Amino acid sequence: MSYIVVFGLFAVIGPQDVHHLVEPLGIGGIIVAGALYTYGFTASLGAVLLIAIAPDHSPFLMAFLGALGATAADITIFKFLKGNLRHEVLRIARFKPVRFILSSPIVKNRVARTILGFLVIASPLPDEVGVAFLSMTRISLSQFRLVTFAANFVGVYALTALANIVY
Repeated sequence: MSYIVVFGLFAVIGPQDVHHLVEPLGIGGIIVAGALYTYGFTASLGAVLLIAIAPDHSPFLMAFLGALGATAADITIFKFLKGNLRHEVLRIARFKPVRFILSSPIVKNRVARTILGFLVIASPLPDEVGVAFLSMTRISLSQFRLVTFAANFVGVYALTALANIVY
């Protein structure tokens, strides 16, 4: 729903006006937009900000800085999932539909969970599901940083490169 609202506002206000609003944010704005790009409620806003800033910078720089912000946000989600939510997840796992999903071959396979997590994080979808897949793989924090940075880099690069072509 937030994508419809934000992109609707983007269309109504116009790309040039949105660009003029976010242009003063500069490089710091790219990092903040990258962080916003990860969370469910703010992913659409982060995407629009990245698209609006894209004409001013190379897609490589946008991807690098956006991935830094997104990785910092993903680490916050990761630490929350690893710590506080572990007991809640175990309680939810007692329900039959959840056990059915968790027993599927794809979810049981560590490599498949890592690939699924990478793909979700690289996509414009909110990163919480991808981070959850990665946290189920018993990945270390340093490995998590590398995987999420790479995934976020790919995702932000694709978004901003496409924005430069279209915009």
